[in-house]
Amino acid sequence: MPVYYFDTSAILKRYRNELGTDVVDRLFDSPQGDSQFYISFRTILELTSSILRLVKGGQLSQSVADDMLARFSQDIPDTFRLAPLTDAILNGAVTVVGRHQFRSGDAIHLATASSIFSLAPESEGILVSSDSELLSAAANSGMGVLNPQDSDLPSG
Repeated sequence: MPVYYFDTSAILKRYRNELGTDVVDRLFDSPQGDSQFYISFRTILELTSSILRLVKGGQLSQSVADDMLARFSQDIPDTFRLAPLTDAILNGAVTVVGRHQFRSGDAIHLATASSIFSLAPESEGILVSSDSELLSAAANSGMGVLNPQDSDLPSG
């Protein structure tokens, strides 16, 4: 059973048509077996901020942004399993920063994915992101990775 963890760069593709949207849509529309889809609580903040910044920058209308945010809000309970920001994840993120010199957000994403995947070691854990640095660190940590912008099959 695949367990997918999506960072914000990947999950935004679910709500905004851009390079990689087709891959993300296929994951959700045709899941493999009992696939599970996780996001961090931090992703709610990041995605909302990203969408509203697109409005502020004139790249998106407010009505389109409202629709995207409404769809995302509906998907949170219906589609995603939400990983809370726990002390253990935040401590893990500090370790990630020391090891990879990541920004805090990416460190939280990697620590969250690691925590989720460790709870189901018999499952295939796949981090989905468009951030090459994050994907490289995840692969070096033994996680499966998927960049929806240049791939259509998980690797691990």
